[in-house]
Formats: sequence, structure tokens, C-alpha cells
Amino acid sequence: MILKTKTYKLPCHHRLISNQLSHKSNLKIFSKCMGLYGHGHEYLIRLSFRLQTNDFELEKKVDQHIYDKVIKLFSHQSLNKVFKDIGIQNPITTGEQIVLIFANILNQDIISKNYYKIEVVETPKNSFYHFF
Repeated sequence: MILKTKTYKLPCHHRLISNQLSHKSNLKIFSKCMGLYGHGHEYLIRLSFRLQTNDFELEKKVDQHIYDKVIKLFSHQSLNKVFKDIGIQNPITTGEQIVLIFANILNQDIISKNYYKIEVVETPKNSFYHFF
């Protein structure tokens, strides 16, 4: 088995805030990240998948899958709004929640049987993994 990892860029923004906490508690927990308009990131999404030698068709399908299900939906958007629109209750857009939601979205299709892990890189010092 060969594992290949591909990296995709995802520019978007979010606001860290919980509707279950008071303003004071949100400010204490999330600090500047709960500002009124949020803040942006150029996330890197690294998707590792299993493939056979030179299975270029699978690579194309993986590229298309992540584009259709994640990049197209979230690019240049508010993660808070999109999460709410797709039914996530109290969408606190922490890295832990972001990677889990992306994995759950990708895991709804048969191609995900080839997936090994997804990593969402938020900053050079901060990334989150989910194993399929």
C-alpha cells in the first residue's frame, strides 16, 4: 500500500464564539478570535489516501471530491455561516470542530474508503488531524 498526501488551500474566515456562553465568558475563552467580524485564515488541507502505483484516476477523483465537497463550499466564506447552513448546531469553529466536520462531509461518499487521514493546518504552529 502507498499513502499519498495532497495539499489544498482554503481561504476563509471564522469567528470563535459560543451561543451557550455569556459575552464575558466568550471573551475570556476566545479573546481576539471572537471579534465582531471574525478573522481569516488560508487553511491548508492535507488529505492522505491509499493508492496503487500510478493510479492517476484515483488522484483525479480525490481532487474532484475535495473540491466539490469542501473547497467549493467553504472557500472565501464564513465557516460559522456555512456550518450553520449545513445543520451544525452551535458551530464553534475551532480547529478540532473544523477537521471533524470536513472529515464527516468527505466520509459520506464511497471514495472515502481510500482515505487515511485529513489534516487541517490553521497556522504554522497549529494543525488538527482526523483518521478515517
